[in-house]
Amino acid sequence: MIIQIEGYPVSINKLLDDDLKSLQEHYLPLITEHEEIKTHSPECRISKNASQQWDDTSFFKKWNETILPAPYIESYIDAFMFQFPYTLEIDTWYNVYNKNDHQQLHNHICTNVPAFSCVVILKQPNPEAGQFVFRTPSLSNHLKYLELDPYDQYPNIYKPNMEDGAILIFPSCLEHYVFYNQTDESRVIFSSNIIIKKG
Repeated sequence: MIIQIEGYPVSINKLLDDDLKSLQEHYLPLITEHEEIKTHSPECRISKNASQQWDDTSFFKKWNETILPAPYIESYIDAFMFQFPYTLEIDTWYNVYNKNDHQQLHNHICTNVPAFSCVVILKQPNPEAGQFVFRTPSLSNHLKYLELDPYDQYPNIYKPNMEDGAILIFPSCLEHYVFYNQTDESRVIFSSNIIIKKG
């Protein structure tokens, strides 16, 4: 499913069951071993992560090989029907959200500017474990300024359904953030920046 958020095409789908099971069985034990999970930390902080930019890229090999081909990243990119030859590169990392962890408002425009980004929920214990949110201020602010939305039918955020295997692919300039994890269980996501190189 592709929807429009602030005029940008966003793919909201789920991993195939076999892919989700395979990735969970492979990665969750590895991540738990690498992370010193402190589920009762009193302070609020940004989630812990590891990235293929500064870690062993072999760790992310299975992940990249699963999500890059169709029906995931390649299918989304193909929908743009670019009229030139190109290759895709992805840079992947994972985030672990323990109790009180969050992500501040940000986008993925960065060095070696990616065209698109991908977020996959590998483990979502329940809805209170952290909600991924897209900002959608334009129409919301416009209608509220004109007092045409008294019941907040057009909120200034869009909240995709958070469940294991949810996969979101979107232009990297689209702003988003993550609510605090209010549970004692860790939440695990993988993200990738997608770089398109002409030729």
